[in-house]
Amino acid sequence: MAFRYFADRLGTRHGRNFAAFMSKMDKIDPGELVPQIDVFIGVIREVRATEAMKAADRRAALCTFLAAAACFAVLINFLVVVVFLDTMESLRFLY
Repeated sequence: MAFRYFADRLGTRHGRNFAAFMSKMDKIDPGELVPQIDVFIGVIREVRATEAMKAADRRAALCTFLAAAACFAVLINFLVVVVFLDTMESLRFLY
């Protein structure tokens, strides 16, 4: 009941996992407790590292998109200016 309260109180996936882990620790032999805690800590570290890598990938994709959009805008601007000037020269000779 205390573990269920802990999981409900936190309301996160990690809180539920930790509550389940704590309830299973009551049934584990004390000699096996330290390796199980190390495994749990390792899993949490891997999950956090994965989340950090995904966030970094999203930021990198956003920066790449913005840089590509800026380059595209400069090229379009150059094209419009060249075409516009060429058109103005052509129209000048007609009048």
